[in-house]
Parts: sequence; structure tokens; C-alpha cells
Amino acid sequence: MPTKRHHYVPEAYLRGFVANDGCVTVFRKESPENPFRASPSNIGLEQYYYAYTKEDDTRDTDSLEQLFSQVESEWPSTVARLAKREVGQDLEEALLSFACLQRARVPALRDAYELMRGDSVGETARLLQRMGKFPEAPPGAEDILDRIEISINPESSIDAIAIAMKGTIDRIYPMLGFRIVHNETPQDFITSDNPVAWFTPYKNEDRTKPYEMRPNAPLEFLFPISPRMILVGRDAWREEYLRFGLLHGHSRNVEVVKRANRMSAKFGYQALFSKDDSPAQLAVKYAGISPVAQVTSFPNADGRGQLVAVHMEFSPRRTKPKWRSESV
Repeated sequence: MPTKRHHYVPEAYLRGFVANDGCVTVFRKESPENPFRASPSNIGLEQYYYAYTKEDDTRDTDSLEQLFSQVESEWPSTVARLAKREVGQDLEEALLSFACLQRARVPALRDAYELMRGDSVGETARLLQRMGKFPEAPPGAEDILDRIEISINPESSIDAIAIAMKGTIDRIYPMLGFRIVHNETPQDFITSDNPVAWFTPYKNEDRTKPYEMRPNAPLEFLFPISPRMILVGRDAWREEYLRFGLLHGHSRNVEVVKRANRMSAKFGYQALFSKDDSPAQLAVKYAGISPVAQVTSFPNADGRGQLVAVHMEFSPRRTKPKWRSESV
């Protein structure tokens, strides 16, 4: 029977953050002052989130969800082995594959792709208007293109999952060396609905931009595994990693945990998840920002075309125009 409830944050992953009651504390960015307890089976999901229309016009509601479930099924054993500080190529591949998929399958990425496409359509329309390719706007409606909402078929962002996974494997992973950092402080790691982060680190954290990768600049990667473990990647560890593979370390410095949690709070898209309500202040502080795609256009020198640049910013989450299946 097809599965209606498609988890973009796997139950198996969230179960690693539950307390003794089998629940996590959820801080929604739209109302962080009202956290609530929830079972992993009831959060991080959307009905038919991975459904798509096939070439024969039939709707496939289950194939991707089942495929992702196969990857998720190995996660509890992966975490258990990491907690024992095991190493091995199979363990490393399972961990990095899970993290790669988790970066690509979430609303933070799919929404960014859809908004980017909508913005690109709008920029193209403005270019055609400037070139005189559209009829003259009626009086009082000269800004009509700025007021039109452009909706994008959400099924189109299914393609973005594969694109993002390939980008992570081809461009991000080859730059980094990885370690598992075991948390030996009294404070737990938290996580979010967008748990995989990478960025150029700055001494002033306010300069950090989501998923920024600058030439000849440091690169850092964070993925909370449990309240007691986090996967950390750094370009400075690359040579060590090529020689020795995945290594384990530990931290007794609570500032390390606090910094990781700040990043989780910033990179969280719609919600943060924690074992308890201890990150309440953090959730409120960063409730107004999420990783959001921004599009900027630059005219070509000949004025007959334009370049469109896309980057990510921490800013208020944008509302996607609603797609209707009868839209043209």
C-alpha cells in the first residue's frame, strides 16, 4: 500500500535525539516561544512530498519514499557503530551517503530551487519588457511584472535532489577531511529540519553565509548525528583524512557545542529539534532567519541578454506562490 506520509527528516535520524519519553522538543521558527513534544513519527514530514508524475502521466507516490527508506534503515546501526568509535570504509560510506541525501531531500533545498526558478522567470520577463518585446503596460500598471506571483510546479524540484547530491559528492566532499567529534560536555547537540551545513568560517559569525564556498578560503561542514556526536569536515584535515580515513575525537569544550548549535539554529529551515527545551533562547534568537535563495541579474554588455547569479543568505523565509495543477 502506498505511503502517504513522506518524511524529509527520517524517523530513524530523529529517534537519535529523543528523551526517555520517546519524543523530541520541536521549536517551529514561526512560533519558537511555543515548543512542544512530539514523536519522530509525527514531525519532519509532508503528505506525498516525493510524489511525481511519470512519463505516462500516472502519479508515482511511493518509489522515492521507498528508495530513501532503504538508506534510512541502515542508520541506527551506523550510529551505534560510531558511538563505539568504530572505523571502516563501509561505515564511512554509509555515513557520508546518509548526510549527502539529507542535504538534498529537505524543503530548504527544494524550496530554494523552486524560488530560484520563479525568480529567474521574473528576471527574464523584465529583460523582455526592457527590450520592448511585451506590449506596453496600461497606465498605472507599469510595475505589473513586480506584482505578479510566479508559481513553479513543485514536482520540478524532485530533479534538484539528484543535482544537489551530485554537487555534494563531486565538489564538497573532495575538499574535506572528516572526523566524528564525541561530545563530552554537559550540553547536548541539537539538530533541525535542515541538519547538513557547510560554510566559509569567519571569526565574526555574522558574516557566515549558508552553503558558501569561496576560492582559496577555508570550508567547514557540520552534521549532528546525535546529542553526543557530530560529523565535522574541514579542508585543513584533508591530507590527514586521505592517509587515515575517518577518525574519532572528543570535545570537553562547551563552546564547541554552543557554536555547533548556533549553526544548527541558523541553518534550520522551519524547525529545530532537541532532546529537551534547553535551546529555547537560541530558537527564539534565530527564528527570523533561514537559508534562503536570492537571485541577482546582470545585463550583458550588448544589452540583449543577462546573467543570473544565485546565492544563499540567512534571511526571513520566503512564501512560495501556491502551485495549482491547472496552471499553464
